[in-house]
Amino acid sequence: MTRITVLVLMVSAAFCAQAQNGSAPATQTTPPWAYAVNPPPVPGAQQPAPDNSPKHLPGTDVTFTIAQTRDGFNPPDWYPSQHPPMPEVVAHGRKPDVRACGFCHLPNGQGRPENAGLAGLP
Repeated sequence: MTRITVLVLMVSAAFCAQAQNGSAPATQTTPPWAYAVNPPPVPGAQQPAPDNSPKHLPGTDVTFTIAQTRDGFNPPDWYPSQHPPMPEVVAHGRKPDVRACGFCHLPNGQGRPENAGLAGLP
């Protein structure tokens, strides 16, 4: 009886190993929570209308549209009165290759959780 059990286990293991080799390789997908990347559109779905309404944050009178917040050469400065004037490269970068430092870092020079503060800024 043990010989039959061992034989069945060995045949099953060989079959499972062969089945895995015959399958197509799994495609790697980017987890949506890891990067700020929108998922691909559903085939046949209508493109949503752009949202051009002004957006607000508490404690400021400044407003921006979503398109304005995504401009890498003119990043939104929601609280301009809370820091000294930004250097030109921080405020606007150097087109076409160098995006504004204030797009990834905060306009006041402090870092965000995912990056460091800018040296020489308050």
